[in-house]
Amino acid sequence: MAKAGADNLALMWAAELSNTPVRVHVLDPGPARTEMRLRTHPGAPTASWPTPEALMPAYVALMAATGHPYRGQRVQAREWMEGADHGQAS
Repeated sequence: MAKAGADNLALMWAAELSNTPVRVHVLDPGPARTEMRLRTHPGAPTASWPTPEALMPAYVALMAATGHPYRGQRVQAREWMEGADHGQAS
């Protein structure tokens, strides 16, 4: 429910701010090698999970003034970084 709420809030704000330079989107990092995730998923295959630092390029690019044209979208950080979503909203 929380993800659906965040998605709907992003859609609403994106619509309200569509005539401004403000872009609103939700960046979903997916599983990452964080302290909390390691505690909540003991025994999970953490080697394939990126570190939080490895995900930062997606955050920085999407927040940049010259960022991608996402508005009100849920962006999957790993897919975006692998090039699946560059330059187009999903």
